[in-house]
Amino acid sequence: MFKIRFSRVVQKYYDSLHDEKLIRDIDRCLSQLEQNPFSGKNIKKLKGQYKGYYRITTDGYRIVYRIEKGSMTVNIVSIGPRGDIYK
Repeated sequence: MFKIRFSRVVQKYYDSLHDEKLIRDIDRCLSQLEQNPFSGKNIKKLKGQYKGYYRITTDGYRIVYRIEKGSMTVNIVSIGPRGDIYK
C-alpha cells in the first residue's frame, strides 16, 4: 500500500475546497492511488515536460502526482481544474 503525501501548496488548496461532492471525489481518487498508482480508471502517464508524472481525473479536476517506488510514496504535486492544471 502506498502512502499519499501533499506538497504544501496542494494541502492549502485542498483545505480551501468547500464543495463536498468534489472533496469526496478527490478522496476516492486518493484511495485508488494508495492501492495502485500506476494504472486504473482515469490514470494516465504524462509525456513531454511532465515526463515521470502521472495524472488522475475526476469531475473536471486533475490530480498530478509522482511516484517514489523505494519509499512507496505518491507525491501529489498539483490539484486543480482541468484547464488550469498545467499552467
